[in-house]
Amino acid sequence: MHARLITLSLVCLSVGSLVFFGCPGSHTRPDGDGDGDSDIECDSPRDDRYEVLEELRTLGTPEVDILFVVDNSNSMAEEQRTLADQVVVMVQELISPSTEGMPSVRDLHIGIVTTDMGTHGTPIQTCSNPSGGDGGVLQNIGRLDGCEASYSAADCDRAECPWLVHSSEYPDDDPGSSPIWEDFGCIAVLGTGGCGFEQQLEASYQALVENTAPGMPNEGFLREDSLLAIIYVTDEDDCSTPDPEMFNPANETLGSLNTRCALDENEDRLYAISRYHDAFVDLRDGDEDRVVVAAIAGVPVDGSWNPGDPLERLRDLRRVNPSNPAEMISSCDTAMGRAKPPVRLAELVYAFGNNGILESICREDWTPALRAITRKIQDKLIGLCSERAMAELDFADCRVVEVLADESPCPNPADSPGPDRSTGWQVDLGTVESEGECRRQCEILPADYDEDGCPDGDDDCGLEEWLPHRSDALQGWFYDPDFAICEHGQLRMTHRDVASADSTVRFECLR
Repeated sequence: MHARLITLSLVCLSVGSLVFFGCPGSHTRPDGDGDGDSDIECDSPRDDRYEVLEELRTLGTPEVDILFVVDNSNSMAEEQRTLADQVVVMVQELISPSTEGMPSVRDLHIGIVTTDMGTHGTPIQTCSNPSGGDGGVLQNIGRLDGCEASYSAADCDRAECPWLVHSSEYPDDDPGSSPIWEDFGCIAVLGTGGCGFEQQLEASYQALVENTAPGMPNEGFLREDSLLAIIYVTDEDDCSTPDPEMFNPANETLGSLNTRCALDENEDRLYAISRYHDAFVDLRDGDEDRVVVAAIAGVPVDGSWNPGDPLERLRDLRRVNPSNPAEMISSCDTAMGRAKPPVRLAELVYAFGNNGILESICREDWTPALRAITRKIQDKLIGLCSERAMAELDFADCRVVEVLADESPCPNPADSPGPDRSTGWQVDLGTVESEGECRRQCEILPADYDEDGCPDGDDDCGLEEWLPHRSDALQGWFYDPDFAICEHGQLRMTHRDVASADSTVRFECLR
């Protein structure tokens, strides 16, 4: 192996069958409790000749679960059709990226819910089901000519699972089936009979938190290790509230029924934004970097407020029409229609920082918005590229060590520890103490040793040829200095099974 640059901040997500490693923070004593007084006797001491540059973790097969929350009130007919027509830009790019080096999503769930959550039982003329509306249940009804009556996920063993799937096991290239984006278009035109008191945030909460529980209608949609993306498409702001009085037309102390959800004095009657931020992060085991939140909503297109501007300035645009106290002034009014300032939606997007995307529903062409959301999802799959490179390393002095969860033998031992090996990719380094018990150490050998099959050399063969396994190529780790998305390249694995999902993996070099 010859010297190459390697990033200090390695990447910790797997994409397709290629595994990317890295989580922030270096560790110089990853084994044991550090006090030197343990009574546990393992068969190999810690090799102090090596310095751990990074302690890594692995994830299982990458999965992406996308929830669209689509406004189905009476002003959304054109917007629903625009979404149905243009979502192909997003889904095609996720499945088959046009940019070299971008990861393709190989296991995708797409679900759709409406913004209709009823009015806590209060009869309202525009709400046909005041007791709970559509309740955050995923929609699967085809309402257009040429569409199927309903759609059910192929990767689910229940009689009806209301989401769409694309994966290697259930691809879209069956001549007898429609592409996933066409099926999406059949469902996304939800109609305009939904409640005019949109509860976008609560609909997503119910869809993902409550309705994915065992026995609930959305069970199976959200996978344990998935990247979660939530996309709101609406021309109104959120009115999620636990307070039935917010929908009581007889309660005149709260202001006009049509404007009270947007009044500052009623803000405490709405659910706090933290309810949704914290719940969505908890769904990903506290890892905010595995959640993308986007809104295509009433962002002005005249420059009076732009995403990235202070939220208070957006709040300033939220005003009651002085000539009509039952109407809010629109934040944008174009050929696509009118929309109101999305203050609460923007607050949630802002709460997710760089993982948030805010775009305008008032533009006729949503292609830039959908591409921005797509790129954000792809960025999360790639992980964080390092902004700086380490000094040149001689990779002959470095190694990748996998610490198993127990003392089990290395599952894929090489028949030879050197370049002459023909099978396997691990060398047994014995057991060491880790977190109060003995665990097996397995050195992961470099992939192919630059003999000719790629990838650790010039990467001429194309990584797709390595999937899932090539009999003529040796599996293991390699460094890709020319990975298009990262300025300094990345340390990678040839496929996701090189290291177990419950192992710890270290990159270390001689001191």
